[in-house]
Amino acid sequence: MILHKLSSAVLFQVIIINLVVSQDSITTDELKKTFAIKANVDGYFRHSSTGFASPTFLILEHMKPSLGSFNVELTYDHRNKFGFMLNLAAGPRAKQFYSLDNNNILNHIKQAYFYYNLNDKLKVIVGNSTAFIGYEYDEPHLNLFYSNSYINSATPATFNGMNLEIMIDENWTYNIGVYSEPDYKIDNIPGVHIGNILSWKKDNFSNSLGFMIGKIDYYRVGYIEYLMDYAINDKNSLALELLTARSSSIESNNISGMNIYFSHAPKDYLSLNLRGEYYVDNNYYFLADRVNGKGICFGAKVKLFKYFYIFPEIRYDKTNRSVFTHYTKGFINNDFSGLIGISIAY
Repeated sequence: MILHKLSSAVLFQVIIINLVVSQDSITTDELKKTFAIKANVDGYFRHSSTGFASPTFLILEHMKPSLGSFNVELTYDHRNKFGFMLNLAAGPRAKQFYSLDNNNILNHIKQAYFYYNLNDKLKVIVGNSTAFIGYEYDEPHLNLFYSNSYINSATPATFNGMNLEIMIDENWTYNIGVYSEPDYKIDNIPGVHIGNILSWKKDNFSNSLGFMIGKIDYYRVGYIEYLMDYAINDKNSLALELLTARSSSIESNNISGMNIYFSHAPKDYLSLNLRGEYYVDNNYYFLADRVNGKGICFGAKVKLFKYFYIFPEIRYDKTNRSVFTHYTKGFINNDFSGLIGISIAY
């Protein structure tokens, strides 16, 4: 409740400032330039050796053409001073990320926030935005692969609250925020979380260290993540993600994992990609307790036309315990699948 009151107070001050700034004259052409609309839709066809959907990544169907998600994004920026973002999402893939608000209209709000640039170094952001934890996006055209890794499926999708972005210099950026329970637009369980991320970027190399600590009801939660991105040359790039998440409830639940990404782009319209993953899940997400898992994914990202992408991929997941449902063998410890995804992004 305190968080919502604080956010409302900041929003009120931002709106008052906006009204004062907006008294400056602005032409119709300038107004058009301040608004931007983006949209994308994706779908896929997947075949699995088990005959079922996999519990290790966010794909619902097996052996049938299926819709992924549909996203619409509206942004407004007033002379690089203040603005807002409204991002709506629908479809089965989006539902897996944003479906915690009791089947109401809030499930379709992916992002809705206001920002105000106090000066060249400081920006205040208030509202609901995608989480800084996680290397991958839920929109395929922004990723190397159509499917997500397991540890990225287990991380929060959105944060709701207020944060301050500080541009320390041309290389360093620091962000600190106060948030309610992740993935909810309205508090389901009262709790306050503090999130931080420190980023450094120079030329072809970037890395960041982010962590969040908080309390939900009677137990504490926390995330720590390190990300590294390195462009080896014009055609090859390498990325690393290290993540650990923990909740100290009656049972101590935690997950730790690592993803390594390699991409080779022989053409402007084509990249050949590899992802290797390893994780240890102690009853944190939706696998069984004390599961060690590893996976490898080979895929391509092909831009056929200006707005059209295709994602062929093959994937193999294996765990130390039998957590995959097989159509004749019951539970087994591995899953081999092939997938073709498409995305139209405007």
